[in-house]
Amino acid sequence: FIVRYDDTRDLSVTLVEGKISVAPIAGNDRPSSQESQTLVPGQRLIISKSHASVDRPELNRITAWEHGRVEFEETPLGDAANEMNRYSKSHVTVADSKVAQLRIGGVFRAGDSDEFVSVVTAALGLKADRSGRDIVLSEPAIPPSAPVAPREY
Repeated sequence: FIVRYDDTRDLSVTLVEGKISVAPIAGNDRPSSQESQTLVPGQRLIISKSHASVDRPELNRITAWEHGRVEFEETPLGDAANEMNRYSKSHVTVADSKVAQLRIGGVFRAGDSDEFVSVVTAALGLKADRSGRDIVLSEPAIPPSAPVAPREY
């Protein structure tokens, strides 16, 4: 099984093989209002502060990191950058929410932020500003139009 915690999905448990039961721990001497959840291979339990849900993600994509790959399909660029950051010393960020919502797909080497940035900037027409290990993806600045000289007729 794979346990993952991140800021956007809180906590997820994905069962690859076998059987697992996930149960909340009651805190502060209070019983938990959630019941335990038993998963079968291929299921993922996503636990947020307000609810829990079960889905069936594509296991090849979830376990790609075991083979040194990170796979995306129609993934928002902000989420993809966060995923790439898990495996690299470089830190890729997205300048604004509009750019963060652009969708990408592809298979990248885990930890190879330079390849990721190169492909994303070429495919989406973005620019990458680098400062040490930090890389910021943004829309390219639109060059100001040259002033048009008045014409005499």
